[in-house]
Amino acid sequence: MACNKCQKVTNDSDHIVCRGYCGNSFHMICVKLDYSLRGILKDHDKNLLWMCDDCAELFSSDYFRKMSSRCTMENVPDETSIKSLKDDIAGLKEIVSTLSSKVDAQPTTPLLSVPWPGTNSKIRHNTVPNTPKRVRDDGFSREKPSNSRGTKPASEMIRTVAPPEELFWVYLSAFDPNTSENDMVEFVKNCMELTADVEPKAVKLVPKDKDLSTLSFVTFKIGVNKSLKDVALSKDTWPENVYFREFENHSKNQRRVIRVSTGKSPHSGQ
Repeated sequence: MACNKCQKVTNDSDHIVCRGYCGNSFHMICVKLDYSLRGILKDHDKNLLWMCDDCAELFSSDYFRKMSSRCTMENVPDETSIKSLKDDIAGLKEIVSTLSSKVDAQPTTPLLSVPWPGTNSKIRHNTVPNTPKRVRDDGFSREKPSNSRGTKPASEMIRTVAPPEELFWVYLSAFDPNTSENDMVEFVKNCMELTADVEPKAVKLVPKDKDLSTLSFVTFKIGVNKSLKDVALSKDTWPENVYFREFENHSKNQRRVIRVSTGKSPHSGQ
């Protein structure tokens, strides 16, 4: 700890502590005190208090003494205020007790058991019998029924439509988004050197309602006769920067389509 006068470090044998308001430490020699005073103060520490000059002057001030006395009086609880607070607390306890007794006296009937307002009906909501659910009578079954195939010979009313030509499909990519399917048909015919009577099929692989301006390129699947497979997969067929590969078609084999005649049945008698 440093002396508040000279700011040099003090030790236990050469310093004294102000018992006033500051609590600072001082060298005995700095405050001009005789060392014998330390023993006297120690023997009578409850009755003899040493204060530095600043604290002694403050303590002697009449104004300061009055302020200290006023603060002490203000901190003393007012008995009248305490009694008033106790009366208020007692009143609140009485109100809480009254409300609690009213709540306990309320009926415990569930809300759903209360009759409809404005009627004399004695029917309660929770008295509806808990009957089992009606069994569906529309033939609904969770199991998907299996398909059956007819065996009756076809009549003149029915004509089997030949399945579409089975094509080999190739995947072409990295085209401008504005390229149309017709543009691709002409492009494929020129690259594969097809004759005028050979018409490849082009399908633009773009999701429905997709904004083309958001795409950097688009892809097509091209369908040609299976005899042209080697030509379609040859690197010499397509220009640079065109990416291609065989298009894997995972769809199931198409069924033979039945077309029903619009003419009258020969068995109708007309």
